[in-house]
Amino acid sequence: MVNLNGRHAVRFKKIVRWVATTLFVAAITLPYWAPPSLRPILGPFSSPERARAFIADHGVWSWAAYLALWIIQSVIAPLPAFALTLAGAALFGFWIALPLTTVGAMAGAAVTFAIGHRLRSAVLQHELRSDARAARLERFVRERGAWGIFALRILPLFPFDPVSYLAGFARIEWRPFLLATFLGMMP
Repeated sequence: MVNLNGRHAVRFKKIVRWVATTLFVAAITLPYWAPPSLRPILGPFSSPERARAFIADHGVWSWAAYLALWIIQSVIAPLPAFALTLAGAALFGFWIALPLTTVGAMAGAAVTFAIGHRLRSAVLQHELRSDARAARLERFVRERGAWGIFALRILPLFPFDPVSYLAGFARIEWRPFLLATFLGMMP
């Protein structure tokens, strides 16, 4: 069995994330580039029009499934959020996807924030004292509070979900966290 440590583990995670994103985007865009002979196999997703009709037929349930995907994506993070955002816009249309994506991203951020808060309380208190890097990052977020979260949200360099975990871990208050998250993700 291969033990992945340090930079190999990071590289492996990047490769897995890239492959998952590529497969997801390929699946969503399949109706646009699939040859006509394969379209009957795709069922309700054989064309963009049929996919939109399928989603429209399921109404609120398709919205609920999209919101659930956002929460699952936030906690597990099998693919980047931008891919889910693009899929929502393609399937629901911009004006329906905008509030759905906002609510889904906020719900996912709240769940990961709560998990980060619980992790600190339950397990990681003694590790924070022993790891200087973790202590510095936690101190940065704690000292800057909502402004630090806003800065991390608005910069595309930092992944959305780890920032939420970190905010919960740093014990930032709920309201400033949610406000900074909302304002930081709007652009």
